[in-house]
Amino acid sequence: MDKNVNFRMHEGTFMVIEANAKKNHQTVSDWLRHAVEEQIKRTVNDRALDRIDECVYDLTKSNKTIIEKLEKLQREFERLEIAE
Repeated sequence: MDKNVNFRMHEGTFMVIEANAKKNHQTVSDWLRHAVEEQIKRTVNDRALDRIDECVYDLTKSNKTIIEKLEKLQREFERLEIAE
């Protein structure tokens, strides 16, 4: 589904966009559409990477906690005397 968007921009900015569009054999609308789509993809990818980083941090933290508890258990077992 396509939506139309209108916005104002400085004439100098428009001239730069127009030059880039011509260089790439595109219309200004196509160039802007592509630029916006690419920015959205980067933003979504950055958010996904942030979520992955959070998950990895949580897993690392949990793993560290488990290892500490296992080491504590191992020390406790070493202190126990085996009754025969």
